[in-house]
Amino acid sequence: MCNMPAWRWFKQGRGAGAGVVPARAAQSGDRERLRNTLLYVVAGTALNLVMTSFAAYALSRRGVLLANKVMFAIVFTMFFPAASSRLI
Repeated sequence: MCNMPAWRWFKQGRGAGAGVVPARAAQSGDRERLRNTLLYVVAGTALNLVMTSFAAYALSRRGVLLANKVMFAIVFTMFFPAASSRLI
């Protein structure tokens, strides 16, 4: 267990040069790449949350066209695990 505060851990890293943001990010184009990656992650998560909420609301209402078939397709895919290296 580490005794240093969280802000120092993020700044310095746990080992020699092993911070959350690499030290050379300020010197190269990695900072731009990191910012774009974080932007895609945040935007994608927000969009996924909104679309899932809309689908959940629509599927919770009675009389929605094809609701049973869509719900079956969603539940059916949950029975199979995601692809992993042990399946290959």
